[in-house]
Amino acid sequence: MKTKYLIIPLFIILLLVSCDLFNTEKTGSLLFKGVRVIPETALSKTRSVPSGHPDSATVHHMYNMDIKFNAHEIYVSKDQIQEDVTDNFTWVKIGENDELKYMSEYEFLADDIPEGTYMTLKIIFRNEIIRYAVYAADTNTVVEMAGSLGEGAAGDTSLIINCFSLQGSFNVDSSGVLHLMSPGETFSPFSIVANRTTTIYWKGGAADVVYKLNDFTFDWYDNDGDSAWTPGVDAAVNYDGPADTPMWSFLVAPGGPTSIGK
Repeated sequence: MKTKYLIIPLFIILLLVSCDLFNTEKTGSLLFKGVRVIPETALSKTRSVPSGHPDSATVHHMYNMDIKFNAHEIYVSKDQIQEDVTDNFTWVKIGENDELKYMSEYEFLADDIPEGTYMTLKIIFRNEIIRYAVYAADTNTVVEMAGSLGEGAAGDTSLIINCFSLQGSFNVDSSGVLHLMSPGETFSPFSIVANRTTTIYWKGGAADVVYKLNDFTFDWYDNDGDSAWTPGVDAAVNYDGPADTPMWSFLVAPGGPTSIGK
């Protein structure tokens, strides 16, 4: 009877060892991190947008101060995406999230990412945001403006899929087909190396620019005149900002540490 009980643990040990012998795939780690400023880029250059748009009782000139949004899932792929092709690519999940967050609050660390060169990034957003803006005439008063990624309407839980590659950014329609959206929002290939952590920094706007409060402006039409933002009734229009500013920028740092200050 003792021999029988001894054989069972030995069998389990042999099974585990044999699995390790056959699993020869080398892996590394990938840190995906949202930041206000990409580290080590010495960002002294700033750009300003002159304003002077007069406020009226129901029209307010605003500075865009910050935004919360929901990046629900993030993936990378070794495949090179193309326009008008169905998304049947092989994706590796980096992380997932169910909350509205500021850009600098996003941080996902994925271990056991197979070695190799990755060509493409995919971000699945929920169609909801909260914009925080201040009056150009009163920068101490913050207005919270809930809405959707498409602006104007109230947010919802529908998903919006964006992919990024050297060709630019793509949206994915309801049939899973990719369409080029913005050639300026590029994502460069990167490598995962065994036992090292590669970092992808994710930033709003251009990678090499530190923006000021008055760089991004818009007009708020308070259509119901209640001095509070009403999704689907009020309107945010006449967006203005530095020319040729991308929505997102990405910078890859090979072998970076797993924790870097925001």
